[in-house]
Amino acid sequence: MLFAGSSHGQLRCCRSGYCLVVDVFTGAEVSPPRLPFSKDHEEIYFCGTLTAPITSPNSHLLISNRSSLFDWPVGSDSWSELKLPVNRVDQIVEFNGQLIAAIEYKLYTLQLAPKLRLKKMKTLWWDDMSECPYLRPWLVVCDGMLLIVDHYITLSFGAPVNYRPYRLDMSAKPAKWVEVKKLENWALFIGGDARSPPFAFKNPERWGGRSNCLYYAHYSQPWSLHGLGDDADAVWDPSTDDNLVFKRNWYSQLQAFWVYPSMFYSDGDGQ
Repeated sequence: MLFAGSSHGQLRCCRSGYCLVVDVFTGAEVSPPRLPFSKDHEEIYFCGTLTAPITSPNSHLLISNRSSLFDWPVGSDSWSELKLPVNRVDQIVEFNGQLIAAIEYKLYTLQLAPKLRLKKMKTLWWDDMSECPYLRPWLVVCDGMLLIVDHYITLSFGAPVNYRPYRLDMSAKPAKWVEVKKLENWALFIGGDARSPPFAFKNPERWGGRSNCLYYAHYSQPWSLHGLGDDADAVWDPSTDDNLVFKRNWYSQLQAFWVYPSMFYSDGDGQ
């Protein structure tokens, strides 16, 4: 089967329209109905997420390929389908009780009922840029903020790769991305596959970790550590391979990624 994402401690795999949802820690499995594929559907899954723990009464499983977004209310006997107006859905996050989808560097609110519906959000990039300056950014919810993060290369001495987060200020009209200088006592965790969701964790010093850092799951070592923003040089160790450029992509081979255990999701904020 093909990797189609993970969330709420559940791994999702699909093949020929058949899906399997597996709790990574307990091995418990759930088999949704077969996706309503037609002949023109491609066997590529770009995004998959659960909107809530699978045992929740209002949990939905969302799966996206290149042309459609599919929605399965957990426990029901059918999927609903939304034909996408543009290319694939890259990522779906839940923020302040609202589902937000990222499609081609633009944000959309996602409505599940009474039917699937996408509505574009008007946003401004930092420095009033009209287009996203990042190559492949990703979203993560951290400490009540919706962040966008990606890497960029520096040509000066010190850390050759930098990661800088920006938060979405929804009080502005239109909403605007504002730089976050420091994440204080939070750390971010991310894997190389674009379908593995990033998440934030509070007070990593409790287990020997570091705040205001990015932990990148890596296949050749447990993780690569990057300081965020101005902490990049302080964290960078030139004697390691942590100066490599790590990109997120859609891989045919399963990549290393972090899983936040399903039994911890009741706390709601990664504590």
